[in-house]
Amino acid sequence: MKKKKFEITFPWWCLFIAYILSLLIIIVSIFFIIVRGIELGDLKTQKWLTSIVTGFFSSIFLTQPIKIVCLAIFLICFCRNSNDEKEEIDINQFEIDQDDLQKIEVC
Repeated sequence: MKKKKFEITFPWWCLFIAYILSLLIIIVSIFFIIVRGIELGDLKTQKWLTSIVTGFFSSIFLTQPIKIVCLAIFLICFCRNSNDEKEEIDINQFEIDQDDLQKIEVC
C-alpha cells in the first residue's frame, strides 16, 4: 500500500498578496534611496549609486558564474558515486553462432 504524500499548498489568492508585498518592499526601498540621496548630496549620491550598480553587475556576470563553476567542479571531483565509473565489457561473455554471424554479414 502506497502512502500518499501530504502536500501543503497555498490558495490561489496568496499570489496576489506576494505581488503586493514585493511591490511595497520595492517602493519603500526606492523611498529610502531617495531620502538618503537628498541627505548625502549630488556627488556622494552618484558615487553611491555607481557603486551599487557596479557591485550588482559584477556579482551577476563575474562572481556568481565563478561560484557555479567551482561548485560544479567540486561536485564532479568529490561527490561522485563510485558506481558511476564505466565498466568494461568482456567480449568473451557473448556467444555468437555462425548463423548469426552470416546474417550480420549479409545485411
